[in-house]
Amino acid sequence: MLNRNEVINNIAEYFEGQPHVYALWQGGSAAFNRNDAWSDIDLCADVADGHADDVMQLMNRFLEEQYGIELKFEIKQSPWEGMTQTFFRLKNGGPFLLIDFAIFNHSAPDKLLQREIHGQPVILFDKRGLFKPTSIDVPQWNKTLLGRLQMHAARFELFQVMIEKELLRGNALDAMAFYLGFTLQPLVEVLRIQHSPYHYNFGLRYTKIDLPADVAVEIEKLYFVANAADLEQKWNYAKQWFAKALKQAQEKLVQNSQTV
Repeated sequence: MLNRNEVINNIAEYFEGQPHVYALWQGGSAAFNRNDAWSDIDLCADVADGHADDVMQLMNRFLEEQYGIELKFEIKQSPWEGMTQTFFRLKNGGPFLLIDFAIFNHSAPDKLLQREIHGQPVILFDKRGLFKPTSIDVPQWNKTLLGRLQMHAARFELFQVMIEKELLRGNALDAMAFYLGFTLQPLVEVLRIQHSPYHYNFGLRYTKIDLPADVAVEIEKLYFVANAADLEQKWNYAKQWFAKALKQAQEKLVQNSQTV
């Protein structure tokens, strides 16, 4: 079985010798010092503009020659400008030793380096002293979150009827789909804004880490539904919780905005 640290060090040594690769670092669980036996390898590279495809081909060739590639998946359309991304599963690496390799054009406006959101990156090399993690503009961030709360307040009020009408029709699966999307998804985001504002859009990821233990337990209960009757009961509870959490999140953000 392959050794995680050896794989990382070999990749770093190889790319440090490539002239178009300016920096290489680890993100993900490593940036939060939360690596465990099931963690993948999140690698990010700062690359000269126009050479992202070349560097991805180099990674393909290196991994194939050194370890053998069992499976790979390329993200065709990245949500971040100037970023390309491919996942690699290596032979003899097992299913958990997955390499998530993200390449950022040097001119890319966002390389996911805000410490508050993405943690403290583990720098493998930085040839030109270009690596400058950035911080959040807190007033602007709070303004964004207040806008999200306003949006959710209107959207939540408008669309709870979707669950109600499907329950009345006896369409439990339809009601469940709307419950997940129009009730629980906004509830989770509002709770994140209240307790973990820099991860407000992380959905269910890291709920046990980002949120208070009792809140995480209650969220989990709401997601596991036995039948239509259970769904209706949990939906009514979630609606009450949303109203309370929305008010608390708004008050907290307003208070924070006044003290910044």
